[in-house]
Amino acid sequence: MSNLKPIRVMSLKTNNLTEALAILAKHHTSRITLNHIRHNDKFVPNAIPLVIHECCAAVINELIEAGFSLSMGKEGMHVDDYSKPNK
Repeated sequence: MSNLKPIRVMSLKTNNLTEALAILAKHHTSRITLNHIRHNDKFVPNAIPLVIHECCAAVINELIEAGFSLSMGKEGMHVDDYSKPNK
């Protein structure tokens, strides 16, 4: 049995990334990282397209209303578009 852990492939498309950034841009208190590289992966490093480190509750509400998926990781809140149709 291998000790390899699966790599989560992020699916945030360019158009949807632009939409998420437009939502974040409305709120000047947001602190984000684009293309965050996971440094602690033992195997193939992967990038998280958009990580939110700090934001107000309105950002979370607007991202959810726009159809984005949010999940917490050790890096911060990951923004993804699993539930959004491809644009």
